[in-house]
Amino acid sequence: MLFVGFEGPAGTGKTHELIEVVRGRIIAPDIRPHQRILALTFMHGSRRRLDERLGSAIETRGRSSCVTIDSFAGHLLRRWQTGAFVLPNMNEFDEVCDSCGILLERPEVARWVAASFPIVAIDEAQELKPCRLRIVKALADHAELYVAADEFQCLDETIDTGPFVEWFEGGNIRRLVQVRRTGMQGLLDAGVALRRGNAPAPGRGLVIR
Repeated sequence: MLFVGFEGPAGTGKTHELIEVVRGRIIAPDIRPHQRILALTFMHGSRRRLDERLGSAIETRGRSSCVTIDSFAGHLLRRWQTGAFVLPNMNEFDEVCDSCGILLERPEVARWVAASFPIVAIDEAQELKPCRLRIVKALADHAELYVAADEFQCLDETIDTGPFVEWFEGGNIRRLVQVRRTGMQGLLDAGVALRRGNAPAPGRGLVIR
């Protein structure tokens, strides 16, 4: 299933666009009253922000579950634990996520998730290392995916973002370019310079000492 992606520098409204599109989808006639949005992200701070914004919109209030992808993985593994499926070390998040990805590659499990969460919103997706990306790929085969990401904003220098970028480029990507967070031209120019690997220069709103 082709997913929709939102890409752009900080302040261009990726999360805003992500929330707006799922607000419209959750009230669509093909979505049943008991079904909800599954909102996934990596950091607890962004999870709280997603929870607040989805909770403040009439369409999504009470119809979303916002969790970190590690928490989602752990919950799903415990839910599907059987005598033939041995839980990994639950303190090793990479192992948990990889095992969850393997589990979701079983169609009956992914369909079970999609029955409750036909819409999946993923914010800060540039943090998806391969074990977490495996979860997302498995969900994409059975649920609608809406993904916000900017590789430049990846905070973990140990993550090889290559596999994520390769997968992300295969989606229906909406590229956002207008920064709405500030109108200070010096800051905007500095951001462009940094993204190009150049040194920023002083300008309106930016003093470098």
